[in-house]
Amino acid sequence: MPDITKANIQAYDKTAKEYDEWANSYNMQSAYEQFREYMDKTEGVIIDVGSGTGRDARALTDSGYEVHGVDLSDNMLQIAKIKARNATFHKMDFRHLEFDDNHFDGFWANASLFLVVRPELEESIKELYRVTRKGGTGYLSFEEGEGLKIKEVDKETKKQQELYSYSEVRDLLKEVGFRVLMTERKEDQKRKGLFWLRYFVRKV
Repeated sequence: MPDITKANIQAYDKTAKEYDEWANSYNMQSAYEQFREYMDKTEGVIIDVGSGTGRDARALTDSGYEVHGVDLSDNMLQIAKIKARNATFHKMDFRHLEFDDNHFDGFWANASLFLVVRPELEESIKELYRVTRKGGTGYLSFEEGEGLKIKEVDKETKKQQELYSYSEVRDLLKEVGFRVLMTERKEDQKRKGLFWLRYFVRKV
């Protein structure tokens, strides 16, 4: 099984500053508002998996949540710690979260779980289920498509991600034990023809 995670860490370490500028150019307000609505409270402990340069962690802490961001890229974490000073960041693999069972009131997984090979997606979702308390809310997003998408960063480095169908992710979430509250298919704000699949879930 190829370790695309190692390749992606190298890619994000090399492009952390550019990624930060790119991420900041997107408006995520509707997703934040929907997440707050499903959380049904303005406080709680949230895990942000694949927290990148801290854009979402900052927004969630600004909303009143205690946020723990996890990422494996040192350079992304360095930027995140400056940007989202009220959040706590951990260098950690979301496939093997170093938190107790039922630790979090909710989780945020924006465009992150597709950065592991397909067979490891279920393992990653099970980890989110494990660390989330009963009744907790989660948000996940994936790029829609089929197969493995590869983007060359430079001659030595390639970013790789798995693409998924709507039903593939929905069915897996249900199998793990989540209730799917809402789904959305939204076109990318900048790249015409690229669609994102969004899922809001609850641990039951």
